Amino acid sequence: MFSFEKINLESHVLSIGNSTVALITPQGYVDWVQPGPAFESAKITEIRKETHLCHVLGTKFNLHFCHLTEEMDAFDFQVTADSAIITAESHSPDGLFRAKHIAEITLNSETGLYEWVVTASLVLCSEKPVSVPWLEYTNVYPTAAGRCMLYEPEKKFRHILMNDSDGTVWDFPHQHTLHYRKKIEKLTFNQGGFAGFFCESLNPCVTVEQSTFMPDWAICDMYYDLHCGLRPDKDLDSRSEISVRSRIHYMNRERGEALVRESKQIPITEEDYAAHEFPGISLGENAFINAVNIAGYDDASCFRQMPPVLVWDKKTGPRNSGSLRISNESDTKTVWQTSPPSQIPNNKTLTISCLIKTDGIEGKGMFLRVRYHTFCWQPVPGFEWKKVLETDAVSGTEDWTKVTLPELYVPEEDFDFLLWIDVVLDGKGIGWMSDIDIRI
Repeated sequence: MFSFEKINLESHVLSIGNSTVALITPQGYVDWVQPGPAFESAKITEIRKETHLCHVLGTKFNLHFCHLTEEMDAFDFQVTADSAIITAESHSPDGLFRAKHIAEITLNSETGLYEWVVTASLVLCSEKPVSVPWLEYTNVYPTAAGRCMLYEPEKKFRHILMNDSDGTVWDFPHQHTLHYRKKIEKLTFNQGGFAGFFCESLNPCVTVEQSTFMPDWAICDMYYDLHCGLRPDKDLDSRSEISVRSRIHYMNRERGEALVRESKQIPITEEDYAAHEFPGISLGENAFINAVNIAGYDDASCFRQMPPVLVWDKKTGPRNSGSLRISNESDTKTVWQTSPPSQIPNNKTLTISCLIKTDGIEGKGMFLRVRYHTFCWQPVPGFEWKKVLETDAVSGTEDWTKVTLPELYVPEEDFDFLLWIDVVLDGKGIGWMSDIDIRI
């Protein structure tokens, strides 16, 4: 029988006996750890920090309307003979909206796996109509979402599938640099449709069973999360109520693989390639010869260009290879950072070196920087910037010069930390950087 227990950091666990099924945090996140009773799961009695973007133990979803009613008011926990129910209430900071999410977990006797039915309702408290073009009732992350570049071998899914109102199953490349909003807007979706992550041993999916407005989906271009939403076709009337009932479940591997085989690829156009030709970055030496692969599976972080200041210079490099070029027409500081940041494994040592070439730089010069940080909920939500490391700066006019960052040791307790990798030009002039060598 299910049971709820309060643990530290104002969080709760849902367990059966000595196995924890899910972790519920006061920020409105459910981390679904155990897919079914046949899967091993330890009993969680204490956590080091609350679930966030990268630190996801199972499949995570939200019990509030994301980016709208994120101020949590109350939780209620109930247990019945064969289910468990979480009721979460939230409101928008401006007081315009109130929301309630009721999430009930049961065991599906056919699959032998747990599944959640989440009913989300939203009430407009305003006396006047309000225009809201998109309502996100939950957001789903699978295990290891957000772990790019430095965690390349641990990525578990290869496809994001969703079926449209015509019944076509679409396969979206698992690629963070290409945002799919415009492509998804051209598709329409019906009640009964699904979207999810595929080619794990289990495929986490969301199926919309009932909704006030047309269901809609979006895929984040940074952390690979699945935004589950509604697209209202009119302004929300005063005191109007919107609701959606969805089922969050696992599809077995055989069915998932069959859907992948029958799916249709989202078309990647020449315009897409031209607009998203970013130099990628990965473990090892990066000579900036190739772009990230927007038509396929790619976990590398990248440097997004912004000409004429930030340019991928394919003709200038130490071995006739490419480089990153920053041009400052005045004495200013320009930072070109990787996107997205990468979660870094704990109990590891990181070393990074690169080659820099400069032309007439007046000022501090060009250098490589890493910003080592994590996200903390307490005492207030925000990033904790723990350490900033820089190489020596190269200025004046210099041929290719090797610089190396101070060694970064990530201790055991820093289990959920992130790394921004920045190319910085501080001063007037032009600088190039290539052969960024990243080793763990």
